[in-house]
Amino acid sequence: ALTGLASWYRQQYAFHKSSEHLQAALTMIPKDCQNTPIHAQVFHDLGICSAVLGKYVDAEYFARLATEVIQTQEGVSDGQLFSTMNQTGVYLTLQGKYKAAERVFTQALEMAGRGNINPTSTLISLTRCLLERGKIRQAMETISSVNWMTTDDGTRASGLSRLALCRAMSHCSRGDVEEHVKTAMTLSAKFCTKRQQAKVYFIIGQVFNYQARWQFAEVQLRKAVAIQESIQPIHPLAAKMLCTLAESLAGQQQWDMALEMFRRGINVFGQCSQMDSHHPNRGRALLVSEKF
Repeated sequence: ALTGLASWYRQQYAFHKSSEHLQAALTMIPKDCQNTPIHAQVFHDLGICSAVLGKYVDAEYFARLATEVIQTQEGVSDGQLFSTMNQTGVYLTLQGKYKAAERVFTQALEMAGRGNINPTSTLISLTRCLLERGKIRQAMETISSVNWMTTDDGTRASGLSRLALCRAMSHCSRGDVEEHVKTAMTLSAKFCTKRQQAKVYFIIGQVFNYQARWQFAEVQLRKAVAIQESIQPIHPLAAKMLCTLAESLAGQQQWDMALEMFRRGINVFGQCSQMDSHHPNRGRALLVSEKF
């Protein structure tokens, strides 16, 4: 009953309430039911809730517990392990642990190849890690291997925005990049949730920033910030959006506004209780703001 209620709360985007019910469910699972599929599912769902709430350390912890429980069971399919490993990689990425995340995603892709599993989400996540580590050519190869015909529209919007960023960083023609930007925005408007839309606008804003098209970047980033702040203003993603918006304002020499956005972003980072003070995005925000 508790897990069912937790699921209902997640559908209502009440992730804090869902997390509370899942924690309560854990305390009520009998000892002889420990390390069973239901236990793994509770850990899996707690990881999702924690990540949405910005508690990335907790999210990684629960994903690893889910993986351990699944591995103790007989007859475990590659699909089950793939799902929890993919989650772990995502949560490592969100903490800025890109090298560790890359290793986990690589293992997950090997598993996907053995089990005939659709690897699209992993390929998109791995692309982000590679971009963050400066491996642009490898990122382009990774995202280019996605079969977009087997991908749902929401994931395709996110993936195409990543592809546009790869192409921009690879110095492809503006027209080539624009094609993917337009498709991603169209899909986002039709098929994505508000949370997904904010991420797509954020990535597209990064594309325009990289091309030094500061005004275009500002428009997309302001939309991303507005949506994210309406959903969850105290969140690491909101902080990153604000700092990226500051860069687009600085590119237009709007120094006072850029400084204000940097300060807001750093303040949000400080309020995110589980955001490591050495997280690369926070450090970058501090470093760049000092220049202005």
